[in-house]
Amino acid sequence: QDLGNAEGIVKLDITLDIYGQVKSAKLNSASTIIDEEVIEACKKAALKTNFNYNFDAPKLQQGTITYT
Repeated sequence: QDLGNAEGIVKLDITLDIYGQVKSAKLNSASTIIDEEVIEACKKAALKTNFNYNFDAPKLQQGTITYT
C-alpha cells in the first residue's frame, strides 16, 4: 500500500500461535518511522501474515517483523 513518502523501518514485536497466525503486533522502539498511518498499515499487514504451523512449538511464540 502506498502511503506517501515515509522512509525508514517499522519494526513490530509479534506474538504467534502454533498455527502460525500472528495474534498481536506492537511497535518496537527500533522503528524509525513515526507516521501513525504507516505504522497502522504495517500492523494490519502483520496481523494478516501467516507462518508455517508447528504443533511441537510453544503455545505462543515471540518474534519481530521489519518493514522497510
